[in-house]
Amino acid sequence: MKWWQWIGPWPLRPLAVGVLSAVFALATTSYSLTLATAPRNIGAALAVGACGGAVLWLARRFAAVAVMRLPGYLLAVTLAALAGNVVRLITDTMLTFPNFSALANFVATWARSIPFVLIFLALLGASQRRLQAQVDRADEAVEALQHQAEALLAADEEVRRQVALVLHDRVQAGLIAACLRLRRGLRADPPDAREIADVLDQLEELRTLDVRHAVHALSPNLREVDLLTSLEELGRTYAPAMIVRFDVRANVPIPLRLGVYRIIEQCLLNAAMHGGAQHCDVAISEDLAGLAVTVVDDGSGLEPGGTPGFGTTLIDTWCRVLGATWARQSRARGVSVAVRIPGSSHM
Repeated sequence: MKWWQWIGPWPLRPLAVGVLSAVFALATTSYSLTLATAPRNIGAALAVGACGGAVLWLARRFAAVAVMRLPGYLLAVTLAALAGNVVRLITDTMLTFPNFSALANFVATWARSIPFVLIFLALLGASQRRLQAQVDRADEAVEALQHQAEALLAADEEVRRQVALVLHDRVQAGLIAACLRLRRGLRADPPDAREIADVLDQLEELRTLDVRHAVHALSPNLREVDLLTSLEELGRTYAPAMIVRFDVRANVPIPLRLGVYRIIEQCLLNAAMHGGAQHCDVAISEDLAGLAVTVVDDGSGLEPGGTPGFGTTLIDTWCRVLGATWARQSRARGVSVAVRIPGSSHM
């Protein structure tokens, strides 16, 4: 800031100025403080602080617009200093300067109080401004992190959609073309009917089952298909190596379904790949606090000192987007993941 910007206007601080004025008034009369004069001096100091603070409070309460401009701000500080010094004059605790008349002592004390209050308010205001700047930078960093998280998830979903389109349009079309060519080959002379029939069966099974499942897993249609059906289809992809059981006792809103699906998807993947689990239980429930999602497996558990992988990053990112909290811990056998989505996120 430029030097003249320290003058103001700064936010008026009635309580802080009142307390400091009382302490200053008491300190300037401490040289004459005795047991006999202590009650009067302390009472006078409290009255000085109360009157000065009251003037600033009234100015902030009834002239909020005026005190945000320099003339009104300086007038409020001047009146607060005047009120405090009038109390000192009435209580006979005014500072005295050698060879000064009573009026000159009053004016000198008043004039000295004004810059004292201005400097104090400037220090408080500058400190608040620096603190607010740090808070604003922290908020900007949190907002940028949130945008990055959303961009990560959007990119992940876009890749899944593109792969799903390739599998559905190109791969499936190629498989159909292969089936047609093989059918024509059956009419050749001499055809190897047994071998060609086997190939046809394999290609047809791949087209109708594996590709369809891959398309659904990459980009599930959770707006038209309920979440439980999609999850059960996801769980069947791990059978028979890992049996997945679902207990869904909540109606998950459509805006939350994809996030819940992706979190469970990563939990199942971690349980199968890293934990070698044979069983996994998934539960979704609802109460007044919101949605609760738990995934418990009987795998090998967490490795001590292990570093989080991409799956953990995706879970954490989805939880931030959903406004959820989550925790993961090892059990006697396996790992449990608990996700809590607050009720406000349902809107």
